[in-house]
Amino acid sequence: MTTKTTKMSSHKPIWLANTLALLLVSGRIDGVRAQEPTCYDTWGNRDTNQVPCYGPGSTPDTKTTTHCCNKNDYCLSNGLCMSPQANNLMTQQGCTDKDWNDSSCNRLCQPEKRDPSPPLSQLLAQSH
Repeated sequence: MTTKTTKMSSHKPIWLANTLALLLVSGRIDGVRAQEPTCYDTWGNRDTNQVPCYGPGSTPDTKTTTHCCNKNDYCLSNGLCMSPQANNLMTQQGCTDKDWNDSSCNRLCQPEKRDPSPPLSQLLAQSH
C-alpha cells in the first residue's frame, strides 16, 4: 500500500492576503480608513456632520477641494445641497477649503446671521 502525500495548496495564503487587502482598501477594518478632508461651514468652522462631495468618476483624496453637504443630504453639481428631510430645501453648507478661496466651493454669499447652512432663498434674497 502506497501513501500519496499531497502538498499544501499555496492558493490559500494568496486568497487571504487578497481578502485582507480588499478590506483595507474599502475601509472595512476600523482604524485603517484614509482620512477624508475636513469640511468647514460658511464661517470657516469645522463641521463633522458634513462630508465632501465628489463628482461622478472622481477619486476622493486629501488634495482635492470640493463643497460639502450633511451626511443625509444630496450633493448637487452646482455646489448646493438638497435636504430630503427638509422638504428638499437647498442650502449652501460647506467646503474642504476653510477660507472658501478655492473655485471648487462657489460661495454664493456670506449669510448675514451666523447660520452654518444658509437656505438658498436667504442667499438669493441677499443678492438682490
